[in-house]
Amino acid sequence: MSGGQIQTGGAGGVIRGEFIENSNIRFLAYLQKASGIPLTSAHVQGFITVNVYQRSGATPSTAIYTNSTTYTAASTVLAALSTDGWDRDSIGYNFDLTFLSTYFSQEGGMDYRFEFTIPLQPSGNMTVIFDLFCRGSVA
Repeated sequence: MSGGQIQTGGAGGVIRGEFIENSNIRFLAYLQKASGIPLTSAHVQGFITVNVYQRSGATPSTAIYTNSTTYTAASTVLAALSTDGWDRDSIGYNFDLTFLSTYFSQEGGMDYRFEFTIPLQPSGNMTVIFDLFCRGSVA
């Protein structure tokens, strides 16, 4: 992670990392279809639904932020793999989403879950989950 950047090249499951309080978070990931081929913008449609949960809060199963109109799937899932800003491997990423710090009040010392649900062509969804620890900002 560099500042508020999260990278993963994993084959699935929950992606873990951390970010700094009051920072924009750039999510990069390498995503594959069930067939094993890389997901591209041609495989997606509509808008990505974003849900954020404060896992260490009083109501961890209630979203503290929900949005289904900001991120178009075709602009967040790339047409081809990219390595620009990617340092995990030489393959690259195909999911690039920057989440603004102004969307909810980030609290240092808390655990958050970010769920991104991507609508697929012609039907179905893919959900990408990031569990992140929020580090307090340095004064």
